[in-house]
Amino acid sequence: MTTRRKYATEFKREAVQLVRSSSQPASQIARDL
Repeated sequence: MTTRRKYATEFKREAVQLVRSSSQPASQIARDL
């Protein structure tokens, strides 16, 4: 069984903001992060 990664709340908020404001697909942004 694998353990899940834990991300800081602020990191999650910034990632969502980046996806919403960018013209790139979410999958591309996820790879870049």
